[in-house]
Amino acid sequence: MSDSKSIKDNLSDKDIKDKKTEKLTSALYLVTNFLSDNDPIKWKIRERALDILFFATRDHPQALSHITDLVRLIDVVVLDRQISAMNFGLLRQEYSRLYELIQNQVKIVSESMASGPLPPSVVIGKHFPEKALKSTLSRAKARSKTDRQSVILQSLTAGVWSALKDLAKTMPNLSSKTVQRELNALAEAGLVKRIGERRWSRYSKV
Repeated sequence: MSDSKSIKDNLSDKDIKDKKTEKLTSALYLVTNFLSDNDPIKWKIRERALDILFFATRDHPQALSHITDLVRLIDVVVLDRQISAMNFGLLRQEYSRLYELIQNQVKIVSESMASGPLPPSVVIGKHFPEKALKSTLSRAKARSKTDRQSVILQSLTAGVWSALKDLAKTMPNLSSKTVQRELNALAEAGLVKRIGERRWSRYSKV
């Protein structure tokens, strides 16, 4: 009976850990939207977050070193850039807690392996499947794109025509090319109206 309860508790801890990892990845993508697309540390942070997501859901010890790297990158961002230290501080704190959860799960899996072979469903893989990797990357990019478009839509007003350079000034964390690209996508989707061509283009919310 006690063995059965222990297995249920461990599964519950794993579910909590997996959900926490997914939520933290989404939160980090949202917060790093405030970093410039031209800032390499933005993409390095996101890369580490995806590494953590890939390995943590498999209780792979490699996730621990990736969390350590991510926390260091967060410290650099907070020290060197004029951004919200509070948001990144919360992320740092939650990733430190995740480290403990993963550490516990890795220990459980290691002990199970020492006592005998694990069933195929819980065997730790050496690499994240390529198909699943591409799917996760695709979803992450889609979330980032949606977040950028939401920011742009909030800066537009129905009936008021705004130039690209004016919109770009209100969004210093996005490059002019990124704003232009997202405006074109919003126009094609019918969410934004556009008049004029190239640098003379003006935009308004539908």
